[in-house]
Amino acid sequence: MSIGWISKVLSLEIRRKLSYRIDFWLSFSMGVLAELTIAYVLWSSLFEASGAQQFGGYSLSAMMLYYFLTAFVVPLIRGADIGAISNEIYEGGLTKYLLYPVYFFGYKGSVALAHSLIYASQLAVGAGLFFIVLGAPSGVEISLGSILLGFSF
Repeated sequence: MSIGWISKVLSLEIRRKLSYRIDFWLSFSMGVLAELTIAYVLWSSLFEASGAQQFGGYSLSAMMLYYFLTAFVVPLIRGADIGAISNEIYEGGLTKYLLYPVYFFGYKGSVALAHSLIYASQLAVGAGLFFIVLGAPSGVEISLGSILLGFSF
């Protein structure tokens, strides 16, 4: 059995996910902005009220970097929500996959990989923009080793 279909599934899923680009980027950006706003208000008031320069070794700017990157990493980890298989079984949608001439879990894995590639590119763009606009927070050192370690988990 040929596995050339994997690249077709990846391409199709990426095109499907990005077909409404404005909606895709606006909904993602608004979610990130809301999370950052809440985190900033919370942590800046805690830093101000306590008079501390750091909490747990993080300054306010390092904490904002953490929340900013977390907003990008969470969808990357979740991918295409493979847990939806139970819904497909319940709603009867799983039967359509039985007619496909491909391995079901290979297909679902390809869809998840396509979503993860999109979110990984968002992470790279978002982190790049953060460091270009705001620079690296003091006390935060990011190396290739720490990035690879982060992706290994």
